[in-house]
Amino acid sequence: MSAPAGKAWFGDAIGGRDEAEDVPAERRFIIEHFARQAKLFPDWVLEDTGIDVRLTVLEEVPDRSVIGWAAAGHEGTISFTADPSGWILAVAETGGREFGRGYISHIYEWYEIYPPDAVPSNDEDSPGHFGKRLNWVGLSTAAWPILKTIVGDGGFTVSVDESKLRPR
Repeated sequence: MSAPAGKAWFGDAIGGRDEAEDVPAERRFIIEHFARQAKLFPDWVLEDTGIDVRLTVLEEVPDRSVIGWAAAGHEGTISFTADPSGWILAVAETGGREFGRGYISHIYEWYEIYPPDAVPSNDEDSPGHFGKRLNWVGLSTAAWPILKTIVGDGGFTVSVDESKLRPR
């Protein structure tokens, strides 16, 4: 399994430019940002099923964040690293075994996710996305078939559980 064909694109989330001038720094910022969001919003929900998902940051070092997850009696991790290909690599595991991976780039205001060996196209949406505020993630079960065991055909979307946010 290898990274998608072509170069990952990284918009400059810090400076607001279309393309980051310092891609390694931008990738590092994004990887750290995944961990910050999990700390701020540990309670998520699998949409359409109501399954609660709890996130915990387990590791946060430059170019690597590991977020633990627990849902419906299962546990695992998702690690985010700077892949040598130039993409951000996300690897999901449970029981010490990998069950999915995706390659992430930051396109303007949102994050695109591709499965291994994908061929990104400017004419089609990517099969996975993080919202620009990193408060939801959606994945296609066609691109990640293992998800069909959880949600059937179609899509898999998990988002911050807004019912557990405190009003200010």
